[in-house]
Amino acid sequence: MSYHEVEQNAAGEIVVREVPIEWAEMPSEGSDPSHGAATAPCPVSESSQASLMLTRIEPRGHILEHAGPVDGVVFIMSGSGDLGLPGREALPFRAGDIILLKAGTPHSWDGRGDETVLMGIAVLG
Repeated sequence: MSYHEVEQNAAGEIVVREVPIEWAEMPSEGSDPSHGAATAPCPVSESSQASLMLTRIEPRGHILEHAGPVDGVVFIMSGSGDLGLPGREALPFRAGDIILLKAGTPHSWDGRGDETVLMGIAVLG
């Protein structure tokens, strides 16, 4: 899997670079460990305050409860599952959904079904 960087160089030419995605397995620790999940950063630019991260959850995989320090917009590109939220029922999600996670909100992710979940997360800050 890869993504494409597209930019106009100083000579006015459009340059396209294919960049391979380098997946890193998510940590497996604590009483509710992650399993079957990996993440990969996609640098936006050194001057930007935003970043993009891809996250993959294998069928029946799990990402442990955590909370981000800044807001993030999650774009579900494939698969389906549940967004775990403490103190309430899980929020089901599926391909095409967009979820805004406010800074400091604890949550976990569970893949359901037979399809790998792929999400793009725009980190806003």
